[in-house]
Amino acid sequence: MQNTLKMIIQNATKNNKMWVTDWDSQPLPRVTHLPTGSNNKDGSSKDRDEDRRDRGNNGRNNGRKMRRKAAPDYKDIVDLDADKLSREKRHKRFIDMERGHSTGGGGGGNDLDGETKFMSSEAIEGTSMEMEKMYVRLQSMPDPASVRPERVLAKWAERLQVKYDTDEADWEWISDQFKGIRQDFVIQHIRSPHAIKAYETNGRLALQEHDYPEFYKIQSFLMGLYKDNEEAKDNEAEFMAYRLLYWMLNNNTVDMTKDIRNMAPSLKKHPCILHTIALHQALELSDYVSFFRLYSETPNMGKCIVDTLRDRTRTRALRVVLRAYKPSIPVDFVQEQLGFKVTGGIDEMLNSSLGMANEDDDDEDDNNWSKFADDHCLVSVTEDPTVVDCKATLDALSQAERQKATER
Repeated sequence: MQNTLKMIIQNATKNNKMWVTDWDSQPLPRVTHLPTGSNNKDGSSKDRDEDRRDRGNNGRNNGRKMRRKAAPDYKDIVDLDADKLSREKRHKRFIDMERGHSTGGGGGGNDLDGETKFMSSEAIEGTSMEMEKMYVRLQSMPDPASVRPERVLAKWAERLQVKYDTDEADWEWISDQFKGIRQDFVIQHIRSPHAIKAYETNGRLALQEHDYPEFYKIQSFLMGLYKDNEEAKDNEAEFMAYRLLYWMLNNNTVDMTKDIRNMAPSLKKHPCILHTIALHQALELSDYVSFFRLYSETPNMGKCIVDTLRDRTRTRALRVVLRAYKPSIPVDFVQEQLGFKVTGGIDEMLNSSLGMANEDDDDEDDNNWSKFADDHCLVSVTEDPTVVDCKATLDALSQAERQKATER
């Protein structure tokens, strides 16, 4: 090794590369293959004697070093085998028990995470006839006597829908009952149309309650059920549209693009999907006029998600309108641009322009112009209360936002 390094240094000095070479990046020389160039001929016999002497003196040490190097190699092999076995077990567990469809991003996943280790890869047939059952995370292998069969689960899901519609129970209790239903479906490996119907019912109720984390778990598993039931995919387009809207709500364009790219051609042409894509384009282009028009045409229960997007867009659109139409703008024009119903009577318009809500107005969906005008500090001009003072409104709105930021 010493002779090899000398030779490298001599060659670098001879070629004037001694001080310009980046020695830190140069590879280490090989000991087993010494250079055989013309510069090495004179000292070849001497080098061989030195190498023979070095091998005789350091033979034992070299043997120890080789043995020490062999140990990590064996350990690495053992670790790789253990890691491979662990991955295979985990993969089998997910294939057997968690066959729900999920495409990254967004977190979520299945509501039975952490329980699969207590489930058998073979389906368990439940025998319990008791409908009501609170959801409890599994801490041991499930007992068939405590698991409800498919017909009981389907009947109980229908009853829960009635209880929700008639206000017999609150959402927290109903959601807990549905989680128990989904758990029993997974334990028994039931992926039938009855399971799809129960998941769809649970998903719609979660949307109405704006319980988006629970909805994401439901629709993720539901996508897998649709794949296994070609004859029960009547509502696939509806829930795929909800899924895309959920991505929009979380600004997750990556997963939304993946879902659209992997979508069947027939599904892409469905009116629900086309409407959702158009809504997303309007939102990305900040085309608030098209957005509010499409919002009013949202099919099924998509408005439960788009309502949140609408409120965000209205705040941004209000600033654009106020800056574009300085110094003043009629109230009815602002209402029309922001997707509100234009007020009819002059009294109502006066109250609206001043941010005065009617006492008899029981609108609870935040689609109330008077409430919006009050929250966003709309100020009318002195001469005409039906005209908004753009500059005064922008100043009041900025001051209110600064005050809110300070309070936080």
